[in-house]
Order: sequence, then C-alpha cells, then structure tokens
Amino acid sequence: MKRASRAGRGFSVIELLVVVCVILVISAMALPQITSMVARSNLNGAVASVSGAILTTRLRAMSAGVPFQVAFSASSKTYSIAYCSGCTSTSTTESYSTALPGYTNVPFAPSSKIVVSNDLTLYVRPGGVIQTVAATSTCPIPTATPTMTLTNGSLTQTITVSCYGKITLS
Repeated sequence: MKRASRAGRGFSVIELLVVVCVILVISAMALPQITSMVARSNLNGAVASVSGAILTTRLRAMSAGVPFQVAFSASSKTYSIAYCSGCTSTSTTESYSTALPGYTNVPFAPSSKIVVSNDLTLYVRPGGVIQTVAATSTCPIPTATPTMTLTNGSLTQTITVSCYGKITLS
C-alpha cells in the first residue's frame, strides 16, 4: 500500500486542540486590555460630546446674536440647547423656552457604566461669555467655576469651563 504524504493527510485532533488552547490562552490574556480600552473610549466619547455641546452652544450664540443655554442632566445623561427668542442686548430677564431643533435630550454618555457628577446649566451670551447665572455677562464667573465630572469605573475626567469658553480636562 502506498502511504499518503504528510501534506495530504491534514491535521490530527490533538494538533487542532493544541491550537485552540493556545488561542484561548492568548484571548484570555488580552481580555482585560480590551475591556480597559473600551471603558477609556466610552469615557473619552462622553467627554468629547460634552465639550462639543458647550462649544456648539457658544458658536451658535455668537453667530445668532442672542443668548443660548445648554443644560446637562446627570440622571438621564442628556443635554438640551435652547435660545432666548425674545431677548435683546439689554434684557435683564431671559426665557429659554425655544429649543434648538435637533438638540433636545441628546444623549452624551450612552454607556450605562458612566456616572455623571452633577447637572450643569450654562448660559452663553452673544459675545461668547459663558455664565452659570442667566442675564449676566461679566467675566470672571460670579459663582463657582462650572465643572462636571464623568467617571467610568476607575477612570475619571473632570471638565472645567472658563467664562470665555476654554474647556479644561483633568
């Protein structure tokens, strides 16, 4: 009888099991790194969404020439942008009842593992000044500097906003 060459016979069950075991061991070693990377990516995405919403609101206020407001909800992890449709440059009271289309209850932290420290409402004047109190336009901010902390497991990012729109991450 003629024996088949080694190349034509294929792999034995033992060889296949060894390869599968090696793949499982390598996958088990990589899993913590992948989990950490996903958590970091989710947190960075949420921070970018918050920063983008603040900058978008500031640019909208400056281009439209009317006061805008961006409100972040910690419990629902959403933000809404509205503007004061009846305001003038001399208004002392402001009503932000006109929502900007497409910017109502927008999720900024879709991962359920991200914890948001506090609600935050920012008022943006037409000149670009950001305040935590409506109808004020002085810099520095008369109350505490607005901050929001986002946490995902052991990872934390704090967002601080200056009155001129500078966003600092720490």
